[in-house]
Amino acid sequence: MNRVKVDSWAAALAPEQRDELMSAYHASEIGVDAAAERASQLSGRTVSAGAFSNWYRTHRMAWMASQASLRADLAAREAPANLDERKSLAIRQAAFAAAVDELSAKDIAALEKNDLTRRKLDLDERRLTLDEAKFADAQRRAEQANKTEDVLKDRELNEAQRQARIREIFGM
Repeated sequence: MNRVKVDSWAAALAPEQRDELMSAYHASEIGVDAAAERASQLSGRTVSAGAFSNWYRTHRMAWMASQASLRADLAAREAPANLDERKSLAIRQAAFAAAVDELSAKDIAALEKNDLTRRKLDLDERRLTLDEAKFADAQRRAEQANKTEDVLKDRELNEAQRQARIREIFGM
């Protein structure tokens, strides 16, 4: 079955509804059949137990990480206002670590891989921005060189006129 079709029922749900389903199933409050039935009711589409199970496996790690992040933010907000930034960060990290305890080693490795990929993408984006700036500068310099060459080849200009035009080209 196509991944888009399997997940299409989830796209029809509000984020709160997806969170409700994920929370209830994750906490073992409902089984896979009951979760699929509830998903069918909420989405207005037929959701099989297999489709729900596939959706849960695909989205569980991201949901758990977002829940951990929410708990960490809540812990930091409830901390005394006079905490410095390092202590606030330590509270967030401790709350996140406590929430992540439910993850398997494989899940944590996948999250770390995602974080590393995000960092690499950020670095690539910075490199691209620098390359674009270098390219724009090289184009500007090439254009200035071409204009300067044209001025130097123009025999109708005297030396003072040439110098004035070259200063104009280079913005001096």
